[in-house]
Amino acid sequence: MKKISLTDIFMIDFCGSLFLAEVLHLALMFLGGSLREFALMFAGGLLLLVAITILVCTLWNRHYKKASDVATAADTGRKEALPHVFLLSFVALVLTQMTVILFGNHIHIQGDMTVEMVASFMHTDDVYQVNPMTGMAYAQGMPLRLQVLGLPTLYGFVCALTGLAPELVVWKLVPIVVLVFGYIAFGALAGAIFPEDKKKRNLFLLIVAILFYIEAGIGGMDGFGLLYGGWKGITIRNLILMPWLFSLMLRKKRLLALGVVAAEACICWTLYGMGWSVLIFVLMTAIDWVLTGKKRTPARRVERRTGKHGTS
Repeated sequence: MKKISLTDIFMIDFCGSLFLAEVLHLALMFLGGSLREFALMFAGGLLLLVAITILVCTLWNRHYKKASDVATAADTGRKEALPHVFLLSFVALVLTQMTVILFGNHIHIQGDMTVEMVASFMHTDDVYQVNPMTGMAYAQGMPLRLQVLGLPTLYGFVCALTGLAPELVVWKLVPIVVLVFGYIAFGALAGAIFPEDKKKRNLFLLIVAILFYIEAGIGGMDGFGLLYGGWKGITIRNLILMPWLFSLMLRKKRLLALGVVAAEACICWTLYGMGWSVLIFVLMTAIDWVLTGKKRTPARRVERRTGKHGTS
């Protein structure tokens, strides 16, 4: 596996937090306990995860050196001293999107019970004990395929640790975090597509931000989810996990890509189906193997003609 970038470190910790929350959620659901106690475990586990990730990635990168690093260092003085128009425009758009999320009242909550669910968790200090629609105990229980998903519990952990109201956490704080990590993921994708051209990477991010604004007026599109439903599992999958997965597959970092598959399973699979991560992983791996095989075949033929038989 190649060098692990700072962007990858951020994304590893993000996916790790989803997986950690899911493990604690299942333990709380099947073994019982207090939501607030598990929230403290989540905080401790997250700090440990971040520390381990930084340590492991730092040690890994020390053993990984590319010859191109020397050339890159030598070429630094020849960069054009032009204003980063694309980057500044991108940052301006992102700030306006944050403003829409923080101060806008156009959230899309039709059929969504996340806030009510988190509030019931906080009230009972447990998960799935009270029906948020009635305020009473579940008569028949909640379907297991919905109970096993850990996002509402993750939001409950955040509420328990910060003391913030579920409405503020779910509708404001989480969408801001999703927006930031979404652009980090798209930044990783831009780096995989244009590894040597910073101007093209900045232009790529600017185009993505513009497209999100265009899509914001169309229900069901990613831009709509970004601005009006950033707490939903499908938004996290489409805007964070999928672009990072594509970037990992393009850079042939398949081990990290399996982590994306696990993260999607924690937030989406039993609600939206198996999802796209497995399909993308399998297809892009197969395509890479086919292309790699085609490149090796002519070389082997030449080797058989020249090296082994002594002919040219």
